[in-house]
Amino acid sequence: MAAETLDMFAQAKTVLDQARRIVIIAHRNTDADAVGSNLAMREALENQGKLVTSACVDVVPENCRFLPKADTFVQDFNPSDFDLIITQDCGGHKVMAFHETKPELLDRSKTLLLNIDHHASNDHFGTVNVVLPEAPATCFILFLMFSTYGWGISPTMATALMHGLYYDTGSFMHTNTSSTALRIAARLKALGADHGRCIKEQYHSHSLAQLKLWGRGLERASLNSKNAVVTGLTAKDFQ
Repeated sequence: MAAETLDMFAQAKTVLDQARRIVIIAHRNTDADAVGSNLAMREALENQGKLVTSACVDVVPENCRFLPKADTFVQDFNPSDFDLIITQDCGGHKVMAFHETKPELLDRSKTLLLNIDHHASNDHFGTVNVVLPEAPATCFILFLMFSTYGWGISPTMATALMHGLYYDTGSFMHTNTSSTALRIAARLKALGADHGRCIKEQYHSHSLAQLKLWGRGLERASLNSKNAVVTGLTAKDFQ
């Protein structure tokens, strides 16, 4: 692991160790990587006796609701109630969304913020930033952090991390599926990750309404002059 990465992990460890009341923010229109990383970090910190809240301006997507405590995300909070704010999988401060009503989240003189992310678009808005654009998922970063810190990974944490890694690599089909990503997935499986449940929730649990919506989109599909398949859905289709 690069020295720069280890230095970022060390800075993060310092603020994590010092904090007692923590809120972990997932980005708006959240997904499996944001929710999985949120809940894995939450369990890791709760195991150390810390008081942790999960927050997101939007409700958790249906394919993540099987994860323990996914139903406890809050849609609002008071930053002054916490001594550390963590954002995870926020590719920029704007997708955090809470800053729109809580500007103090971006004021480094008022809040201590740990920003953990894997997007190249990240604008390093934290007091401490752990941003690794080469990582395929935030859950990938957390696995490296937990391993570096010597923190144990329970089966529920492993499932949460697997859920995010599986999602952000497109079920290991995207080009960001590195050999390291596959090794981490194998390690998570060995630690008790319910890989089968992740697959089921992400790809085999569509409702009849969702399938019908796909049908309408496919029915209207056509090939344009640039040899790309295009289609369209209306608000009425969703209704």
